Amino acid sequence: MSKFLDRVKELTQGAPRPMGFAPAAQRPVPLPLILFARADAGDLRAVTEAAYEGAEGVLVGVGPATTNETMEAIREAVGRAMWGGSVEIGGRLDVERLEKAGCDLALLRNAGLQADALTPEIDKLLEVEQDWPDALLRAVDSLPIAGVIYRVDSVEHLTIQQLIELQRVVLLVRKPLIASLGPSIAADSIGVLRDAGVAGIMVVPSKVKDFRAALRVLPPPKKPKERVEPLIPAAPTARHDHGDDEEDRASRAAPLGRG
Repeated sequence: MSKFLDRVKELTQGAPRPMGFAPAAQRPVPLPLILFARADAGDLRAVTEAAYEGAEGVLVGVGPATTNETMEAIREAVGRAMWGGSVEIGGRLDVERLEKAGCDLALLRNAGLQADALTPEIDKLLEVEQDWPDALLRAVDSLPIAGVIYRVDSVEHLTIQQLIELQRVVLLVRKPLIASLGPSIAADSIGVLRDAGVAGIMVVPSKVKDFRAALRVLPPPKKPKERVEPLIPAAPTARHDHGDDEEDRASRAAPLGRG
C-alpha cells in the first residue's frame, strides 16, 4: 500500500490499537475526512498557515520556473504534513523532480500529460473532470495512481446536481477521491461531502481552520434504514397425480383372482 493510502487509513480509521493497557485518550481520534490545502509555490506564508491550522497535506502549484530552493523552503514549512507538487505539462522527468525534492505526492493535473508520468514510484493523484464519459472514468481505476482529485466549484452551498455529479465520479472511479472545493464553499457542506463517499477535501489555506473545526464536531453518518419488502404468500399449486389416480381406479375395478 502507498504512503498516501496508509496515511488516509490512519487518519480516517484511527491508528491500530497498541499492545498493552495504553489509555484510549492517548490514541488520536479518527477524522471523518482527510483535509488538504492547496497553495502557490511562491506563497510560503499560505503554506505555513495551512500546515499550522491542521491540514494533513498541502498540494503546491509548481512549474519549470520553481527553483529547488523554493521547494526546499516549502518542505520545511509543511513540517510533518504531507506535501506534493503539481505537474501540468511534461512527463516522467517532471514527476521525478518532485520525487527528488522530497514530495510525498505528485498531482497530475490533466490526462494530456505524457504516459511515462505514471512510471515514477512516488504516489500520484490524477485530476479528473466531470465531463469525462463513464468509460474513461472507469478506466482510471486500472492506472497506477493512489487517488484522484475532483473540482467542486460552488458559490457557497452545493447544489443537488453537483452532488449527483460528484457521486457519479465516486462510484465509477473507485479510487480515494479528494474533492477540491471552491474558496467560497461553506464549512457546513462537509457532512454532505462525507455522505457522498469522498475520502477527503482540499481547500484554500484561509479555510483550513474552519473546515478543521467542522470535522471535529461532525456527527457520525446515519445508518441507512433497511427497506422492508412486502411478503406476498405464494399461491398454492394444485397437485395433479393423474397416473396414481388411474392406477387406483384400475386396482379397485379388477376382480379378485382365485388362489
